[in-house]
Amino acid sequence: NNKIYLNSYSPYRDDFNYFDSPKLENYGPGINAVNQDIAELDVSFDTADKTLGTNSISADLQTQKVIGSLSDVSGSVSFLWEGLEPETRYGWYASVTNDKLGITNTAVREFVTHTITAAAGPGGTISNAGEVQVADGGSITYQITPEAGYRVGEILVDGQPVEGTDLSYTFSQVTGDHTIEVTFEKIPQEDKADLSGLQEAVRKAEETDLTGYTDEQLADLNKLLDQAGEMLQNQNLTAEDQPGIDQLTKDLLAALSSLPQKPGEENPGQTGGEPGEENPGQTGGEGGNNSQSGTSSGTGIAEGTRTPGTGDKNNFIIYFVMGGAAAAACVGCIAVRFRRKTENEE
Repeated sequence: NNKIYLNSYSPYRDDFNYFDSPKLENYGPGINAVNQDIAELDVSFDTADKTLGTNSISADLQTQKVIGSLSDVSGSVSFLWEGLEPETRYGWYASVTNDKLGITNTAVREFVTHTITAAAGPGGTISNAGEVQVADGGSITYQITPEAGYRVGEILVDGQPVEGTDLSYTFSQVTGDHTIEVTFEKIPQEDKADLSGLQEAVRKAEETDLTGYTDEQLADLNKLLDQAGEMLQNQNLTAEDQPGIDQLTKDLLAALSSLPQKPGEENPGQTGGEPGEENPGQTGGEGGNNSQSGTSSGTGIAEGTRTPGTGDKNNFIIYFVMGGAAAAACVGCIAVRFRRKTENEE
């Protein structure tokens, strides 16, 4: 009857129209009826038969075979489609449903699969070993892991060696089948890195009393200790890694020595005698008396003797008093011997 009737539909309620009142028999455009949400519009157009011509037509056949499902997600998502056949064309689409039961289907996407075969020899492993199907234009990364005492010997891609012995390899923009094969070799004893210096630096840090220091003061030291721990656990280090090992050892010792000095203690990482002992390099008799050489004159320091350094004032006083007492004793001895000799002569 040359009219268009407009109804509203709610997927959430699965119901047409909010109001259920019957449609009015007739009302013109722009007239608002109470409790009515059905619109009626007059139509005036040519209804004669017409022909539509086109050069091509395509249709998507959307099956109900579920590849996988994800719940409570938003934004970009991904899903691994396994069990694909090689050199086969596949199509997929996604059906998205919101919490109001609204449904949206994406366009159908197609791709052709290519086969990448990975293998590893004795002494290590490679990820995704065996045959893996990769979509046309896709990419895949392989991780290579040598066993303890082994290193990568050679990596062959499509039968050809590749430069370097990195522990990963990526196929990008795949358009055909590929192969990757990895061989491993034992690390010769003479090629192994020397970790003894780093082990000694770690031992020294572990034996140092670090109580009383703040986390900020120990931040650099703890970071270096973590790096040292990872390096010591790596059994595949070679002589090529030695410069890095030596530098880490130096940095660790420097961080240990640079910690602030605690009151009454030596700086961590510095060597020296126990409290109350002589300074390294000095010798002395029992009771802390240092032997001196040369002769004394007045209150001056004897020629050839060591002058006590800063912080040795107490020792200096002891030397001076003992020197004065010794001189007095010698004078007494001379006086006694001289008197006895005089009596004998008389």
